[in-house]
Amino acid sequence: MAIIFWVFISMMRLYFSCYKLLRSVLLWWKDMRFFLLAIVFFVSAYSYADGSSGYVPLSAPIQIIDDGGMPRAFVYDVVVNDNKCSKKHPVILLDSSRFLAREFYSTILMAKAANKRVNLITKECWMGQYPIVFSIYVE
Repeated sequence: MAIIFWVFISMMRLYFSCYKLLRSVLLWWKDMRFFLLAIVFFVSAYSYADGSSGYVPLSAPIQIIDDGGMPRAFVYDVVVNDNKCSKKHPVILLDSSRFLAREFYSTILMAKAANKRVNLITKECWMGQYPIVFSIYVE
């Protein structure tokens, strides 16, 4: 009987110690959740893009290349700032596996025909040199 009582007391101590730990973690989360979520949001938002062109006009010709490899369009009159790639002129990859390839190309042509300024946001490097456009803003 004493052993059963001792086991019962030990289980209750374990339960209350786990309860206190869980309660303290939940109270800490309640106080810190907005701060932690804000940090995660700002770090992910700023680390996602590698470069941006700022709003610039499209005055030079756009070069389209389909040499049997990766079809692509170069926008040579736009220079991307703060990029990790060795070249500063962005490329729009026109491969059919890229979900928005046609839309990106159509957006660039529309902006050029309407004399609108564009802001090209880039991510990663193609062939280790050219920044890849992953977002286009038209002014």
